[in-house]
Amino acid sequence: MTIRFRNHGPARRRVNRYCGALMLAALGAVLSGCGDDAYKQTAKKDPAFADDLPTVASAQPTVPIPPLPSGDLRADLGITTERYGDYSNRDLVEKADIYWKLYYMTKALQEGHPSPETVPALQAVKAAMRKLHPDKNVTAIESIVKLIDTGLSAQNLEESLSRRGIRTASLGWSGGEYDLTRELRPTAHDVPGETGKRPKVSDSDARLAASFAGRFHKAPALVRQESFQQAAELANQLGDTLDEERSQAGAHPIGRDKVDPSAGLANPYASAFPSPPIR
Repeated sequence: MTIRFRNHGPARRRVNRYCGALMLAALGAVLSGCGDDAYKQTAKKDPAFADDLPTVASAQPTVPIPPLPSGDLRADLGITTERYGDYSNRDLVEKADIYWKLYYMTKALQEGHPSPETVPALQAVKAAMRKLHPDKNVTAIESIVKLIDTGLSAQNLEESLSRRGIRTASLGWSGGEYDLTRELRPTAHDVPGETGKRPKVSDSDARLAASFAGRFHKAPALVRQESFQQAAELANQLGDTLDEERSQAGAHPIGRDKVDPSAGLANPYASAFPSPPIR
């Protein structure tokens, strides 16, 4: 059915305004959305996150904490705790072998009858020591080796000067480097008329003796005696701390209770506890 208006002007304008209003209303409905659109459904509150449900953290099961790993792995991982004190719990066999070498070595040196194996055995200890993981017992081993080195150096200096006819006990070691240099290498100005009467000392021996005096201010014989005595005392203490470390790590003691004091020193630097000696 078609409506025709005789007066087309005003009626047509009213129809146009009415159609325009309908089109604007339809466009607004499209832009604002109608009903429950699909994309709006995803924005609804998930019942899993309701306030009255337990939180995710509390709903998870409790995971047990594993114990600390063994000594070697602890050190590899860089784990250090007060529980394990100053010990690494590593290299237990190697440190025990070094202990027995040092025990017999310091005992022989202190008693004045070192073995020809002293220097080779000491070099073997130094080589093995460089492979150890640092801890309290390794520090003690380093101190013992340093004292033995000092005692052997003092002994070598004393023997070298004695072979040249110099009585080391009569030199002024307490005066330090300067005074001893004047005694060993005097000039005519230092000791008038006495220069040619003293035994000849090489420049190298004179420098060694002067340096020794400047460092220790004591005669070589006294330094040798004190160094070997202190090394033997530290070796005994090392036995105690090694047993403490081994007990902490669940290992057996180093076997000091099996040593026979009357066994002698036929082979002083070959250890048999708790494994074959270092070669």
